[in-house]
Amino acid sequence: MIHLLISLLSPVFAGSFESDLDAQVQALRGASPQDVELVDQLQVMPTRAGFLRLMGPGLETEAASPMLALRLIQGQEPSEVRQALARSLAGDCAEHFELVAGVYAVEADPEVRGILLSGMSRADERALPLLEQALSDHSPELRLEAARVLGYHSQGGDLLVGALADPDEHVRAMAARKLGYLGHAPAFDALGGLLSDDSALVRLQAVNALERLDADRAGPLVSPLVQDGDLGVRRAAERVAR
Repeated sequence: MIHLLISLLSPVFAGSFESDLDAQVQALRGASPQDVELVDQLQVMPTRAGFLRLMGPGLETEAASPMLALRLIQGQEPSEVRQALARSLAGDCAEHFELVAGVYAVEADPEVRGILLSGMSRADERALPLLEQALSDHSPELRLEAARVLGYHSQGGDLLVGALADPDEHVRAMAARKLGYLGHAPAFDALGGLLSDDSALVRLQAVNALERLDADRAGPLVSPLVQDGDLGVRRAAERVAR
């Protein structure tokens, strides 16, 4: 097992991680050659949704995640193929969290990082420090994905409250939406502050979240928005303000 301390990521960690992973794969080649052969035979195939995914019985073997992780961080393959590798690896995040987190830590491609981050929805509370770190990433797409994934974690509410101040409207809107789904009552006042946000998308998600948290208390707060310039916001406010 490869152990990862998110707070100690560095170039030294990157070299050590790859070295340890390579040693693990070499051990698998000696101990489980049949499984390794199945993983080597995996095919990259297009799905109906139009993206590439790995297919084959090798995905069910214990050798799959370590081998795919090593191929991902060592390979010079096209971006779409690397994204396919990441999708398969992310799907195993619940069982191999440290492995997925380690690859995420050394990965530079934002698309691949986002796919790996999506797998954290299946992980336990160990994912929270990594998701917190992702909320400060320079990429708004990655911050958006972190906010979305935090909505699957019952302990992610406080981090999502912080994301309500994100400079990107889509991140703010996602954070508001997920706080409503989580039923995170301490977020009520912060969500109320978004009712005057410049973005109609954010205002709409704030109204919906406030309704989920406390519809009676939300009614008077959102009533001014029945005159909002955005039709969706007006309709949501009319529903809640009744």
